Amino acid sequence: MATTLGDVLGGVLALAYTVTSVPFVIMSPMIFDAPGSTQSALTRLLFITVVAGPVCGGVSTFLAVSRLLYMWSWTAPAPSAAPLASFGRELLVVLTPVLGQLAAVGVAMALLQVLQGGNFGVDDRSSRPPSSSAAARERDTTDEGQP
Repeated sequence: MATTLGDVLGGVLALAYTVTSVPFVIMSPMIFDAPGSTQSALTRLLFITVVAGPVCGGVSTFLAVSRLLYMWSWTAPAPSAAPLASFGRELLVVLTPVLGQLAAVGVAMALLQVLQGGNFGVDDRSSRPPSSSAAARERDTTDEGQP
């Protein structure tokens, strides 16, 4: 079995994903700046899935490199009859951790949108219906000042 394009491309994509996910991890603690966000389980889930990005990218890079090293060390390079026949399968094997992490981020964001209205924090006043009268707005501002 010779070195395949899927393994090489998978390794390059995984390494690029690892490098580009680092800024998201650096900025991810800002998720907890919203009031009540530290009590939200969905916000913590989103934080964990974002922080897992470089780890999953590193695992995918390791899979690609280890597959390449195994192929180069144990088998003699032989021409393949159909070099692109298993391209998709090999790329999927190498990128499975990255794709799993991206799916987890998507699920966490969808749950946050559906269950909390897109807010990171859990706000007890968000369940009250909005009122347009000046008296109601004044009452709400006086309620905020009391302990």
